[in-house]
Amino acid sequence: MIFMYFFEASFVWMNVMCIDIYLTFSGIKLIISERRRIESRRFIYYSIYAWGAPLLLLILVIVMSNSVKPNAWYNPGISDQQCWLNDGIPTLLYLYLPMAILIITNVILFVITAHKVRVASRATAMLRTGDNRSSNDDTVRLGVYVKLFLCMGVNWALEIVTWAIDWQVENVPRALWYVADLCNALFGLLIFIIFVCNKKVWKLMKIKYYEVTGKTPPTAVSSTDEVTLEKYK
Repeated sequence: MIFMYFFEASFVWMNVMCIDIYLTFSGIKLIISERRRIESRRFIYYSIYAWGAPLLLLILVIVMSNSVKPNAWYNPGISDQQCWLNDGIPTLLYLYLPMAILIITNVILFVITAHKVRVASRATAMLRTGDNRSSNDDTVRLGVYVKLFLCMGVNWALEIVTWAIDWQVENVPRALWYVADLCNALFGLLIFIIFVCNKKVWKLMKIKYYEVTGKTPPTAVSSTDEVTLEKYK
């Protein structure tokens, strides 16, 4: 049950990120102090939603498991002898259906946000204002969220499809399950690639390496790189 709670919570937090990036590109421009205040308030609402929604689902599962007939098609099946959902419709209703709804919602939010970004990029006048740096930061954050969604959403979408085929056909090739499980197992590696394997981090690592070892880099370190290193010390 604890695993199910945190499992669903991870998807709700992904939905929170999609909602946040959608609101960020909603077209409302605020001064920095006002923006920070609103973002702090949003985080409280996000936390209530992200931790509360899975809790409500878990309570529903517990209540249904203890109140409906054991042979009911919608009985989750959680009991002292069983710690996971019954196969078939209960697994669909209480696990994969909420996941699918969140994934579809995330896709819709990303499509709308991408359209807003495309429209904003055409407004070249906006790039000449003082909001240029803020807009660039928001765009970078959008890129990170998209990568996270692709890693998490596509992986589990494949898991849902595999499960649905196995449920209806009951003859899914074992290799397909291996592919789905391998994608999920490599999620940590994908997270590492997203946050570490980028030009900025590699540049800082290269500069720091030559600084620690005392070796002379093949090319002189530019003043821009030195400023960048000082910024992240």
